[in-house]
Parts: sequence; structure tokens; C-alpha cells
Amino acid sequence: MKNLSIDFKFITLPLNNFEIITTLEHKYKITNLINNFKEKEVAFSGRGDVFKYKNLIIRKYRHGGVFRKIFKDYFIFKRRFIDEFKIFYYLNFHCFPTSEVIGILISKNFFYNGYIVTGEITNVMELQDMLNENSFYNAGCVARRLHSLHVVHGDMHLKNFVLKESGEAYILDFDKSCFSDNYHLKLKDVKRFFRSVLKFNYFNENAIEKNLIKAFSEGYGIGMSYYDKMKVTYHNRISWYLNSN
Repeated sequence: MKNLSIDFKFITLPLNNFEIITTLEHKYKITNLINNFKEKEVAFSGRGDVFKYKNLIIRKYRHGGVFRKIFKDYFIFKRRFIDEFKIFYYLNFHCFPTSEVIGILISKNFFYNGYIVTGEITNVMELQDMLNENSFYNAGCVARRLHSLHVVHGDMHLKNFVLKESGEAYILDFDKSCFSDNYHLKLKDVKRFFRSVLKFNYFNENAIEKNLIKAFSEGYGIGMSYYDKMKVTYHNRISWYLNSN
């Protein structure tokens, strides 16, 4: 893939047992956060451990999948944190609809723990709570735009799309993302989204109807055949139950 048309300009600061990686623009915001870190309020809980401080969202890094209960929030390397920061920075530079990245916080005891800090996107709802064709079409459009910027999301599912009441769509959480022009990886993103729809329908009475999948597919510019071929397998069911507990 050709070189990205942006230089990454970061600064690194040590403060209160944290290594902070941020930009000059956001140095004050993130140092103020660190100095008041114990005052953070839980905005909502989940696998990612997400907190809110004023207009900042702080998400703690945790392993997913089968490693979630074993390694929890311990990481051998800090590359995953830095890679997500770079992707956010790159997307912000290109005015892509996502959160504004403020910085990352890294602590180390033997293993690394990390937090990513972003600006809050206000007055939005998750895609799964906006079951209309316009919302799913716009989600498909923003997914296509993400891929046109050479970014593969890596975990494209319903909860990582949020929308304004107007229908404007945003994509969140890039901790499994990478820069790539690989068509098969981009297609895997779309299939991952379709699989999240199957999971949602498996656990919920208010199913996402096929017309909404068609709207997403039209927004992205892909046919329905990929979704039509997908089935819920025993492996899917086992995985969904394990990750829901």
C-alpha cells in the first residue's frame, strides 16, 4: 500500500505513573484528566470499561474473545494502544465521522495497561436502536468511506455504529483496526457486521429485518448474496454465549 499522506506528530509525557501519548493541541486536556483521574465517573459499563470525565470518554483496553477472561486488561506490548491512536489521528485528519482522539494513557507494572481518551459524541444512539432504512443505509455509506481511506476496522458490528437523530452515522473503536487496501480484509469487515446482525436476531425478539440489511448493503455498494449465504452455526452459538457471560 502506498504511504499515507500524513505525518504523525505525537508528544510523550510522564505524569503520575502514566506514560501519556498525545498532541500539543490536547496536552492540557489530558494532563488535567490525569491530575483528576480519581474523579472519573462511570458513564456506562461493558467489556471495554468505559468512563466519562467531563466531555471526555476514557476506554480501558481489555482483551476480547477467548483471551478476555484469561488476560483481562494485561498486555505484553503497548503497540495495540499506539496503533489505535494513530488510526484515530489519521481519520480525524481526514474529517472522518468518528470521535476526536485526545491521547492514550499507559501504565506498567510487569504488564501494560492502557486507556484511550476521546471526545464525547453527544446525542447519538446505537444503530441497533435505530431500526430504519435511512440509518442502515448511512451506516453502509460510512463503512465504505472508512475502507476508501485504507482502514480496515477489524471489529465492525452493530454497537460500533452510532447515529445522530438526523441519521448522520459515526464509527467507533479502532483497537483492532489496521491500515490496508486488502479487498478480502474489507469484505471480512462487512461479513463481521452481517454476523453481528445474526447474533442480534438470535438473542432479540425485535429482529433486524432483511430490508435493513439491504439498505446497509446498498450504502456500502455490495450485493445481498454475502448475507444470504450466512447461517447461524453451533460454533456461533457457543461463542456468543461464552462472550455474553
